[in-house]
Amino acid sequence: MPYRRLDLVASDLSLDAARDLIEDDRIIDSYRVATENGRDRVSLVVDDMVTEETINDIKAHFENDEKFRLYIYPIAAVWPREEEAELKQRRKNASLLSRDRISKDELLDDLDPGSRVTTIYLVQVVISCLVAASGMILDDVAMVIAAMVIAPLLIPNMSLALGTTLGDLAMVRRSAFTAAVGLVVGLLVAIGIGLVFEFDPTVNQIAGRSQITLAHVVVAASAGAAGAIAVTTGVSAAMVGVMVAVALVPPLVAVGLLLGAGEYAAASAAGLMLVTNIVCVNLAAVVVMLLQGILPSRWYEADRAKRAIWVALVMWTTLTLILAGLIWYAGDGLSLKSR
Repeated sequence: MPYRRLDLVASDLSLDAARDLIEDDRIIDSYRVATENGRDRVSLVVDDMVTEETINDIKAHFENDEKFRLYIYPIAAVWPREEEAELKQRRKNASLLSRDRISKDELLDDLDPGSRVTTIYLVQVVISCLVAASGMILDDVAMVIAAMVIAPLLIPNMSLALGTTLGDLAMVRRSAFTAAVGLVVGLLVAIGIGLVFEFDPTVNQIAGRSQITLAHVVVAASAGAAGAIAVTTGVSAAMVGVMVAVALVPPLVAVGLLLGAGEYAAASAAGLMLVTNIVCVNLAAVVVMLLQGILPSRWYEADRAKRAIWVALVMWTTLTLILAGLIWYAGDGLSLKSR
């Protein structure tokens, strides 16, 4: 969606005053909507590539006005279409770091709900793990993929990365807790299934998750990067969620199934894959968001964010190197091939 409509609401706001807040070449259209209950409403239509800069300018002007509100709406299309030369010029003036993504405010609105434990989230985790466990026991690839489409663990991990880059420690704590709860619930479901049902632990869908190599590190990092790109560009995360789920749901379910069946050595290998994938997904997501320029606007928030980012990068990178070294050292010893 190439355009955004910004509705500014304030106690005293003229159309000219609203237009003066930002550069004219960012504006596609502008109009006065209404005056109700002593408040003026003005709408500005801007290119999505300059939305974040525009929002920052507006917020800087009204940050001390308690009555001010800013509403952001996506616009599917505008007719008649702009001249190509005008479009190229305006996009040329846009910040390189915000050209191909949605604004921080939209991203926060999308991801903040995913940083909280809700009934729907827990139900999705349970359903995903039930379907994945069934597919793995039956060695049915289609069922495993169907479980991954639900992708319940995508948003908590992406919101964790976003909270890190913005220095929002409360969001980091909520997201980490939500992700941990999802992992624990999924593990308990899989253990229960492993205790109740007999299955062959050497079938491909299970044994494949207990045979970890360095290639799995690349897959997990790619999954994290793909998930971050999906959520930051406003693209539907459903299909990309499958890729993140490849790195999280199957090894999680494999750990639970193998623990329930008493296959502790294989469960350890699957557990190593799960931990490695979690670390790589989060490292890649943080790096992608940094490359896209997702940082706080205010200087005092920026200082806090820098500390959070450095801590996260050092922690995730160190863990990745340790796990990669362990994988390289252990080799095929962490597998079911010897059965």
